[in-house]
Amino acid sequence: MSRIKWALILFALSVALMYGAIKPTYGGEVRIRLGEPATFAFSPSNYSNLVFYSLIYENFFYHESSGRLRSNLFSNYHYDNSKHTLTLDLRRNLSFSDGSPVTPDHVLKSLESFISRNLLGARKLGKRIRRLQVSGDSIVIELAYHLPDAVFLLAVPELILQADRDNVFSGPFIPVEWEQGRFILLKANSFYPGGRSYLDHVRVIFNDESNPDIFLSTPGRFDAEQFSEYNAGIFQNVYLSFPGDRVGENTRMALFSLFREFFLSQGYSELNALTTDAESPVTINMRRLPLARVRSVLRSSRIQVYLQSSLKREEEQLLDFLKTKGVSIQTRFIEDGQLRNFMEGAHVEYLILEKVFQQRMPLEEKVRRVVSELTFGRFNAQYLQLINELEEVSRFNSDEMLLDQVAKIVGRIIEEGFLIPLCQQRYSMFANRRLRGFYMDLYGRPLLQGMYLP
Repeated sequence: MSRIKWALILFALSVALMYGAIKPTYGGEVRIRLGEPATFAFSPSNYSNLVFYSLIYENFFYHESSGRLRSNLFSNYHYDNSKHTLTLDLRRNLSFSDGSPVTPDHVLKSLESFISRNLLGARKLGKRIRRLQVSGDSIVIELAYHLPDAVFLLAVPELILQADRDNVFSGPFIPVEWEQGRFILLKANSFYPGGRSYLDHVRVIFNDESNPDIFLSTPGRFDAEQFSEYNAGIFQNVYLSFPGDRVGENTRMALFSLFREFFLSQGYSELNALTTDAESPVTINMRRLPLARVRSVLRSSRIQVYLQSSLKREEEQLLDFLKTKGVSIQTRFIEDGQLRNFMEGAHVEYLILEKVFQQRMPLEEKVRRVVSELTFGRFNAQYLQLINELEEVSRFNSDEMLLDQVAKIVGRIIEEGFLIPLCQQRYSMFANRRLRGFYMDLYGRPLLQGMYLP
């Protein structure tokens, strides 16, 4: 055989091998370690939940780290300048996980459900909408004024497509098995609007018994040879709140001292600002009481502290901590999705909750979220006025004016004493280097639908 023919054969083989090496294949299971959710009902109160629910529910739009928007639900979207309307054209022949069709009414109801939530993004969108309606296969959003970038308000991770029934999902995977305290097994959703995942299964694990392929942890903690580290751009704050009547100074300081010590013992970092210490114009200096004083203040008080159910991961350690410290406090966890309704119907004096922020989110946006989403019944007309003033000031592009307004709001919060920052966690996302097609969106979520195993 001539040298030319051999060269051609070798070239063809090398091309085939290269193609086989990069072509995604179907099959396999990936393990991702997260905190255990309380339910399959959507409730992204912390970073771990934000990631988990993105596996089983589909967003209206994805805001990629490049800044580009994309959607698996809509074939097109367009804004009419003259009518101030945003029209979303629903792709045809879409289905939920049980094979039932996705209709424009499902999209409309999902959008209405989002707007009704106690979230800053939901209120921002709701204030700008005059009317929602279905027109054929399209959803028409009539806006209150000219807003050509309105579609970006639909790209938040809390806006998801929901079915009319429980245990019917819209995301790339669906739950098939849940062993409490150990794992949830997800399988690929063959009806997923974005196309079937290359992976057959994702096993969401809740402990350290088995080695995960993807997990959250503190930055710089794991071997760079085995895992790629991704900056999630996320931090998670924990707050102590007093949503009822004003609580005495001694009780506030005693609870702050006790719970600050607990969370620091669990590896959290100190937090002395509403958002982050580095960016805040106001430092919150709460005096800590010694343990003997804490016991003395709390001994005669029949205190029941409520916590978001997303903090239940800390329950065993918290109960051991309280027992060791000799402090008798009752704890009760409230499901995240029921928190607002519970607060309106019960007398809650002491509440611990958490909130997730993007690092790149502007300071004034973070402060608006803290005040509007965490103050509950004490969010009155005075705070509403302060928030509206903050929004106005942010339009002047004056850092000095903006920081003055932020300081004014933070000062009011501390003076009235209903919200105290306890601690903060920062995260990196770690992924096994053997995984292919791994990438994250603007909200620090790994999008596993395009991931595959070599």
